Amino acid sequence: RGDGSGGGGGGSGGAIESGSAAAVLVDGGTGLGTEVPSGVMPFELELAPGSRHRVGIPFAAGVLPTPACFAVTNDGRTMISCGHWDSTIKVIQVDSGRQLQSVQQHKDIVTCVALDAGATTLITGSRDTTVIVWHLCRSGGAWRVQERPAHILYGHNDEITSVAVSMELDVALSGSKDGTCIVHTVRMGTYVRSLYHPAGATIDLVAISSRAHLLSYSRQDHTLRVHSINGTSLGAVDLQERLHTMLCTRNGQFLLTGGYKAVLEG
Repeated sequence: RGDGSGGGGGGSGGAIESGSAAAVLVDGGTGLGTEVPSGVMPFELELAPGSRHRVGIPFAAGVLPTPACFAVTNDGRTMISCGHWDSTIKVIQVDSGRQLQSVQQHKDIVTCVALDAGATTLITGSRDTTVIVWHLCRSGGAWRVQERPAHILYGHNDEITSVAVSMELDVALSGSKDGTCIVHTVRMGTYVRSLYHPAGATIDLVAISSRAHLLSYSRQDHTLRVHSINGTSLGAVDLQERLHTMLCTRNGQFLLTGGYKAVLEG
């Protein structure tokens, strides 16, 4: 349970390294740097009996559930999941665990989902090598996916591994096992450019910062690469870690990463 200051996208969060004397909070406005004295926990886990419930359906064989398989609307009431054996995305009411929708458009297992900062545009990637842009709407007090896709985006020739979307920048970014990141416009679904890993390695994670930076990461060389929205390479850094996830803060000033070291870094 947070302290009420959290939000979607790059709001506030926190991490405590096991055995440490202090924790560092991550704040969307000030970044890393707020120390919490030992014994003062920024988050608590409530284990009330009966508070847990199953949601969705089983994942497909061989699918490892990761943060890329889930997206949650800004109000925290609706979750969208993928990785299911029937090649659908599921829209779930978080409080009750009730399934609101099961939407099928991809021709193979959906591997990743992402929402824009306003949580009104959804992007999905699949083993069928396509990326789909969807619009969300409110119906009966709940969020729902409009079942007719806004755009189906092409260009990859292998499984999509990660997607990101920014309505503000009009950018949809996808990474693939084919070693490329592809940039499309969100509103028109127009192909813009491809960004290539120098060794053709799988692109495992992608992100878009509000400062118009395109980020990509490959577990094969542990390297984070940054491009401008115009495709210019701005640099690369060896993180020396296999990452599970990465997230830009809303102000675009910080990138948070989490990986096999079991530590949140920024």
